[in-house]
Amino acid sequence: MVLFVVQVLAGVLSAEHFVGGGPGTAVVKLFGLSIPFTVIRSWHTILQIYWFFMCWVGYTVFFLPRLSRVPRGQQLLIHLLLGISVLVGAGVLFGIYFGMSGSMPDTLSYWFGAQGWEFVELGRFWHILMLAGFLLWILIIFRGVRPWITKQNLWSVPAWLFYGSGIIVLFLFFGLGATPEENFALSDYWRWMTVHMWVEVTFEVFTTCIVGYLLVQMGLLNRASAERVIFLAVMLFLVTAVVGISHNFYWIGKPTGIIALGSVFSTLQVLPLLLITLDAWRLRMERVRARRSQSAGKQKFVMDGVWSYILAVNFWNI
Repeated sequence: MVLFVVQVLAGVLSAEHFVGGGPGTAVVKLFGLSIPFTVIRSWHTILQIYWFFMCWVGYTVFFLPRLSRVPRGQQLLIHLLLGISVLVGAGVLFGIYFGMSGSMPDTLSYWFGAQGWEFVELGRFWHILMLAGFLLWILIIFRGVRPWITKQNLWSVPAWLFYGSGIIVLFLFFGLGATPEENFALSDYWRWMTVHMWVEVTFEVFTTCIVGYLLVQMGLLNRASAERVIFLAVMLFLVTAVVGISHNFYWIGKPTGIIALGSVFSTLQVLPLLLITLDAWRLRMERVRARRSQSAGKQKFVMDGVWSYILAVNFWNI
């Protein structure tokens, strides 16, 4: 919640200063402090990603005990992850401020201040420490879902919680390819891989996994339906990522048709999440209709859609 409040506040200050400021006013006044505009904007962009991760970390830690018995030492690992997360968050806030305000030498600023890449502003040390924290997060999830990762349940919804988190953290490592020594085009390519493939694609895959698991736990969706939609999300993963990236190509002058094609495939990224929500709503409404029919003294049809399907199959066989 603290990350969310700071991120929103930084965004409001950035927008207000951008609209109301003028030439030579690159400093934001906050509680009597003069903070460079680049610092406020960097806080806003980096924290909007970081607080998403903290929400997912909290979600998985909360639901893992529902899947299996809590492994020995799990609480210690969770406390360690919390400590790393707080340290990285504080390091990013103060590091970006001191690095961009010129309070650190260039070499020290690169490691503990700001790397200077949009969406990957945090210093390289905090970047590596964040990756270590999320590797620990994967380990915590694996220990929690390990009883489910069997030959019979290899592609079950709990197993996909582990696979989805692994996909997210894997794409985080692309950011390490952005270095000041490399050609700018190559470094910015790896930065862009982090931004696009990670934010616009892996987020949707993992969100589908956790929403599917949540709906199954709530009794609004059966396990088979959730797994089918998760498979669809994974199958769309490469297509929507590789082709969908072209919706950003307006800034390099690509033809309108290419941009439109990328926009269509980019929109498909949320299709699995939409399908899984509609399926849960349909199942809920069928149960409501069944209860109403039973209350009215009519014959109880728990799943009237099943009967329609059976009739359709019989008609087809005829």
